[in-house]
Amino acid sequence: MPNTQDQILDSAERLIQSQGYSAISYQDISNQVGIRKASIHYYFPSKEDLAAAVVKRYRLKLKEIMDASMKTRKSDTWGLLDDYFAIYLSFESEPERICLCGALAGEYPVLPKKAQTEVDGFFYDHQVWIRHVIEMGQENEMIADDQKADYLAGWVLSTLQGALIVGRATESFDRVHEAQDMLRRALKRL
Repeated sequence: MPNTQDQILDSAERLIQSQGYSAISYQDISNQVGIRKASIHYYFPSKEDLAAAVVKRYRLKLKEIMDASMKTRKSDTWGLLDDYFAIYLSFESEPERICLCGALAGEYPVLPKKAQTEVDGFFYDHQVWIRHVIEMGQENEMIADDQKADYLAGWVLSTLQGALIVGRATESFDRVHEAQDMLRRALKRL
């Protein structure tokens, strides 16, 4: 069973993914976890501390997934991209949720500085990882090399993040599947 701190982080993550940072309160978390607000303040004195901790944990969890994929798949470009797409496809079972950092990016100007730093780190990590996969794909001629890998990585990341947001708004997860299919086809024939 998760400890109290993990339960708080789990609850905050779910709430931010479904409602946004500005819409949640310690009372919401208290109600979900079944603890007093004072207990939340014990672990996270401010909402800023909580937000930074939630994003850091999420960022590191996904980085671990991507690093494990890189370690096991090595230079399997399409396998690596499939593993990355799977992160986005995993939201299909909970369509009210989107990527934590995608949700926070929409509220970026009002986020506390520590949370902004973690969100920046998330997007940086993903951009670098995708760029590396695309560069490998270009080297082994799996992905056309007529575009810069950094540009393509940004396009992949933006497309998947946007597809999650639009999919939630239109209540159609097909947007994410369509984005994945389009990205795959476009990268192969560029």
